[in-house]
Amino acid sequence: MWIAGTQQKASSLKVMEALLKGGPIRTRGAEGATMGAEPDMTPLTRITLDPDVMGGKPCIRGLRVTVGTIVGLVASGRTTPEILAAYPYLEEADIREALAYAAWRVEETEVPLGK
Repeated sequence: MWIAGTQQKASSLKVMEALLKGGPIRTRGAEGATMGAEPDMTPLTRITLDPDVMGGKPCIRGLRVTVGTIVGLVASGRTTPEILAAYPYLEEADIREALAYAAWRVEETEVPLGK
């Protein structure tokens, strides 16, 4: 997801809710133009945020497996079959979506509000 030229920081929770529901993400740019996510952005239907599960960290389908756990396993060299063997209740699509969510989060930019 890419949001450019924002005057204010987009609310991560609102953006995540829109992605989970498959809706468009829109914000006002510095020039007053409306900007949004790439048109081919796939909604993240497998990532959940629940304050009662893992302290509100992004999880896979409400399970107690965080996106950070999956990203850490991939970063340490684990293959998809190895991860699925260790977590048999996960699916390959869960791993792909965890990586997509992590990629989206690291690209998010916070813009400080003027005083």
